[in-house]
Amino acid sequence: MVLFLNEPGATKGGEFEFEGSPLRVAPECGTMAAFTSNGENLHAVTPTTMGLRWALPIWFTETVDRAQTLPPPK
Repeated sequence: MVLFLNEPGATKGGEFEFEGSPLRVAPECGTMAAFTSNGENLHAVTPTTMGLRWALPIWFTETVDRAQTLPPPK
């Protein structure tokens, strides 16, 4: 999953796209792309030609042996 953090118009380019699909997701604040991370969802980002692209990638797993336990806050 990727959550985009840029204000609309703050960048040019930096669109999220899936291989073989005409769909492109503009990196605008509050927009999210959610997908499984297996080989069926190959993806890329187009070059950012103006500004900085800010995004928050988030990973989830249902596989216990891949999960990481965080230490409690101090």
